[in-house]
Amino acid sequence: MLPSTHAVVRGTSAIKDFWNGLISAGVKDHRIEMIDAQAVGDIGYATGKWSANALGEDGKTQHYEGTIVTIFRRQGDGSWRACLHTWN
Repeated sequence: MLPSTHAVVRGTSAIKDFWNGLISAGVKDHRIEMIDAQAVGDIGYATGKWSANALGEDGKTQHYEGTIVTIFRRQGDGSWRACLHTWN
C-alpha cells in the first residue's frame, strides 16, 4: 500500500494496523466511488474517488477527498488479489 503521506505499508498485519490507526484517530465516513475497472490477462486495475471525514485540530469536522488506483493480480486459484493500492 502506498499512502500519500506515509511510508510504504507491506503485509496484512501492517495494513490492518495502518487502517486501525486511522479509525482510532477519528477518521470516519470513508467512501469509495468506483470510476473504472478493467483487466487484461492476469493483471487488472480499478480507479475511483475516495472521501472521508475526521476531526480537525479545532474540533470541527474536516472533509477530505482524492483519487485511488488499485492494481490486482490473478492468483493461481482464479481469485484476484490487490498487489498495489495508492491514493492522494
